[in-house]
Amino acid sequence: NTGIAFITKKMGARLLYEYLYKLGFGQYTDIQLGGELSGQLEDWNSWEASELVTRGFGQGISATPLQVVMAFASLANGGYLMKPILIEKIISPDGKVEELFPKEIARIFSNKTYNIMKSMLYTSVERGVARGAKLKNYTVMGKTGTSQTYKNGKAQEGLGTTITSFAGFGTIKNPRFVVLVKFDYPKNSQWGSETAAVTFKRISKSLFEYFEILPDK
Repeated sequence: NTGIAFITKKMGARLLYEYLYKLGFGQYTDIQLGGELSGQLEDWNSWEASELVTRGFGQGISATPLQVVMAFASLANGGYLMKPILIEKIISPDGKVEELFPKEIARIFSNKTYNIMKSMLYTSVERGVARGAKLKNYTVMGKTGTSQTYKNGKAQEGLGTTITSFAGFGTIKNPRFVVLVKFDYPKNSQWGSETAAVTFKRISKSLFEYFEILPDK
């Protein structure tokens, strides 16, 4: 959070807002499901000075898990934000087939930024806070998340009061999947590094085996 505060002060509210919006926060993804929520992202003109910092590390913004995965996937897709799809094709009763293909929305990050971010996320897993997601034979990248919850305007503390998460992908040279794990009010730990990251490790190990991906470490 301290590092993000330093960065967001250099960026300023308008630029930070523009990037959050470009990544899809505060708007619908238009996935093929009814009842989707858009989340909440207030216009930068209404931010207080302190909210520039807190929005930088996620407070004061509401987002759906799909939006988080979509934004994170842009880091696995070479910097490109892609429209999410659920099905490969639709077959009508008359036999007509409509195939659906991945669709690029926008290029968000340059190739240089993309590679820097991958290196940072890899280091986070190998030697940083996200070590709970580290695999022996495969390279994975990711970021932990631990969110406070509030009751009657007061921040809650201790076990069973946080929302923990971990978003990650692998492998580093050829990403094949993105996974988001989220726990509401976990009871064994209040930190994403000790809950969601460990679950991500088990899921990604299964995915590597399922896709028959050769070890790269």
